[in-house]
Amino acid sequence: MTEEEKINLGHIKKKIQFDDTDRRHIELKLRLHFDGLNQGDFFRAMVTGYIQRHPDIVSYIEVVKNHRKKYTLREKRMAAKSYQEHENIKNKYSLDKEEIENIFDIIKEEQDIS
Repeated sequence: MTEEEKINLGHIKKKIQFDDTDRRHIELKLRLHFDGLNQGDFFRAMVTGYIQRHPDIVSYIEVVKNHRKKYTLREKRMAAKSYQEHENIKNKYSLDKEEIENIFDIIKEEQDIS
């Protein structure tokens, strides 16, 4: 990714869509109304929680993955171990998101130089 692409990243709006049944749409709209949210707020919050690995969202995604059985037991264990190692390192060194990104940028630059 070029520097120009990095600078512009996050400024172009993208639409995320999917199909579901009319019944589930009504149930969603009612639940959102009850909770005082609109669809955009809800889905942006869920995407943010998923991307930032919020523990409650991660836990729920594990339930979904287990229910769908798309992953072998070995793959699930490896993913859980990797996530736990990530959390341990993050906690051990108290790194925030920007510091982690900087580390990856430095690694990439060193690989490009080699």
